[in-house]
Amino acid sequence: MRHVLDQFDYSFSPPYSRPLVALWRTHRETLSEKKPVLFHQIAAIVPELKRIDQSRDVWIHGDLGKWNLLVTNSGQVVVIDFGEARLGPKLLDFAALFQGFMPKNKQDLTAYLNEFLALSGIQITDRHLFLMTVQLWLVKGLLIVINEQASLAGVFQNAIELVSSLV
Repeated sequence: MRHVLDQFDYSFSPPYSRPLVALWRTHRETLSEKKPVLFHQIAAIVPELKRIDQSRDVWIHGDLGKWNLLVTNSGQVVVIDFGEARLGPKLLDFAALFQGFMPKNKQDLTAYLNEFLALSGIQITDRHLFLMTVQLWLVKGLLIVINEQASLAGVFQNAIELVSSLV
């Protein structure tokens, strides 16, 4: 899929409906009130996350995760729902996949990260960028659910703390 998307030549890129700048502006006060420690941790990395989020490096699916993968009877994986496809950060789709299958305990996370980087072909020199892109994916998810689904906010908070330990 990455090879096909990289070959795609199309001058129009649809606008992204959930840029970090807008999400942060809208939800930072709620995050500050509900989870002040996490707020300060995230606020420190928001400038770097904004730079990544504003990147327009490659064509991305934009919402790639196990929720948008189907497996056929023959075992072939099919990607669906290209509603968020656009030019975006080069590692965002990998970050979404990483988060979707990420172990929930710190002991397994390093091994999972190393295996994921090897299988995806992400260079070790891009490790920091990749982990910050995972943080971007998680922070945006947290900001989206912070008001409506408190139980999911806890899931995102745990994942953010786990990934922060690797950065």
